[in-house]
Amino acid sequence: MRTNPVHYPRDGLLRLAIGLLPVLTTGCMRGSLATDTGWSADGPWCIERVQQAHVGETVRCSFVLLDTHGRRVSLWDAADYAVLLMGGERYETRPNIDDRFEFEIPLGEVASGQRVTLQAEAYLQQDKRDYMKIAGRWLRTESTSDIPDDKVADGHLRLEIYQCRICYRFAAPSQPLDWSLARLTLTRHDGSSSDIFVQKEDRPGFVVVGPDQAGELELQYEPTIEQINRTGTTSAVLAVHDLQGQLHRFAWDFPTP
Repeated sequence: MRTNPVHYPRDGLLRLAIGLLPVLTTGCMRGSLATDTGWSADGPWCIERVQQAHVGETVRCSFVLLDTHGRRVSLWDAADYAVLLMGGERYETRPNIDDRFEFEIPLGEVASGQRVTLQAEAYLQQDKRDYMKIAGRWLRTESTSDIPDDKVADGHLRLEIYQCRICYRFAAPSQPLDWSLARLTLTRHDGSSSDIFVQKEDRPGFVVVGPDQAGELELQYEPTIEQINRTGTTSAVLAVHDLQGQLHRFAWDFPTP
């Protein structure tokens, strides 16, 4: 809410006639909701209506207002705050200096295969906020004299939650392999990497099955979101010695939607 606001009559024609406030309706503005988890050729924000997000990911969301020509609308005169709804969760934020609403949505409790709808709504505050967060709970303002806030625009998209799975097949060398010190290295676009070792009872890691009738082994691993790129591909290198001490390296890229 702006400092020391002046509240005008809510009738749109009167506002227009006296030239004090623009008429704000969803008919002349629309919302555009985007995330940083989908692929985009135009920058960090993806506006596709259906996107994919990894298990455990924290998704950043951007919500902006557009006019009928698709141009950005300044939030100073248009909206005081925005709400993002995901299931039973509610998030509120104010405009930032980049003239957009931004949210961070943790997906730690969402399982692979689930679909999540994100609904964003921008409001122009009229009196008290419609909802206030008290002791960790969102409570609606209950007053017969309170003027409800005006919803000026909304937007939505859907996230399909997935778990990346590495299933890499390779020909078994002629000599048996020593998996005790084998290392799987995953490298991201920024150059950072993660080392994973063979799974043990007290340590998560990769497993290797086989060889099968074709003489091939298969490495299986489910990486965390911190170990892979959010989009595109992630590079993998498996380094393992055989029992004669010879090093074998296998390199490949795997998709991370």
